[in-house]
Amino acid sequence: MKAIPEKLFFTVIFQLFQNNSANTDLTRTAAQYMENMQINFFFNIIFALAEEIEKLKAENQAVCQEKADIESMMETASLHADDMGSDLLNRVDAVEHQFTEVIESIPVPITVTRHDGQLLYANKSAYLSFGFSAEDILKQNARDLYKNKADREKFLSILQNNGEVCNFETELKKKDGSFFLVYLSSSQIVFKNEKSLLTVIYDLTERLNSEKEIRELKEKLDRAKEREKKYLIFTIDGEEYGICLTKIKEIVGIMPITPVPDTPDFIRGVANLRGRLVPIADLRAIFGAGAADTTERTCVIISEIQRDTEKSLIGIIVDFVTEIMGIRGKDIEPPPKLDQDIDLSFISGIARVGDNVKILLDIVRLWEKFFRQSVPQVFQADESYPV
Repeated sequence: MKAIPEKLFFTVIFQLFQNNSANTDLTRTAAQYMENMQINFFFNIIFALAEEIEKLKAENQAVCQEKADIESMMETASLHADDMGSDLLNRVDAVEHQFTEVIESIPVPITVTRHDGQLLYANKSAYLSFGFSAEDILKQNARDLYKNKADREKFLSILQNNGEVCNFETELKKKDGSFFLVYLSSSQIVFKNEKSLLTVIYDLTERLNSEKEIRELKEKLDRAKEREKKYLIFTIDGEEYGICLTKIKEIVGIMPITPVPDTPDFIRGVANLRGRLVPIADLRAIFGAGAADTTERTCVIISEIQRDTEKSLIGIIVDFVTEIMGIRGKDIEPPPKLDQDIDLSFISGIARVGDNVKILLDIVRLWEKFFRQSVPQVFQADESYPV
């Protein structure tokens, strides 16, 4: 028999571990497909080894028969047959040892039972899953490991009719009396000269937990979509924008602003708000809108930004504020994906309310993109530019 390429075997085993740890985004159908792929891979290895054992045993039996036939003819031939038989027995032992080593290396519970249910073999993953020791698991009968005895009869009926069982769902019992949901896939083999059943047990506990988490997350998402948040709606160059009301400190009219050299054009300067120095930016300039005359409706929205352990105030000039509006999560769409060179990370979403569209801004990301590099320079000008 050709040896299993070590690199291929460990690559597949590694992929199996990867699949078992990252399941949240698979649908149930995809998850079952991956499970079948894993089980088929294990069966291909196991049955190839089992077939090799049977082939060698048959060959050994033929040689032994040949030995018996020629014993009466010549002592030399008898000795030669002895050597051949001994060599084949060694090969059988070696392949059976390889068979066991392969099964032990597979991180999925695998058992071998007689048709009456008596366990003949269980790999480490199997006896640990049931909570038994390697010795105690072999004292068990498979029929006693089923939560529902009728499932065992149904399992054997499918096996008798089809010659194999694939993804039979049932609950098995652990040593401590608890139960766990599994898929059983089984086929008939000859193990230690006995007709037996090789069964791969796929524990569904982790997948069920993942599905439960997904359901809970979907429920939270649905509730979030129904929940309303309040937004301050304002206008820039005829377009309506919104900022979450919890981020707004206050709204003030246009106040005296002192320009600061060496700052971007959109930084109008700094203003004194009750003794605090506040950098003021013009959203028209940021969005590339043309200059507009200041009117009695022009105002400054003051927001408080958490920066490390300190809180800072920033101000943005808008044409005018229109209203405070409640917007449900389900009415908000993600911002459009444009060219990679265009950074729209400061847009948190697009709200569609009736026939109107509101562009929702993330004030923190707006600060990070447009203020962060300029604000330190502004504050350095605190003493030089009194306001």
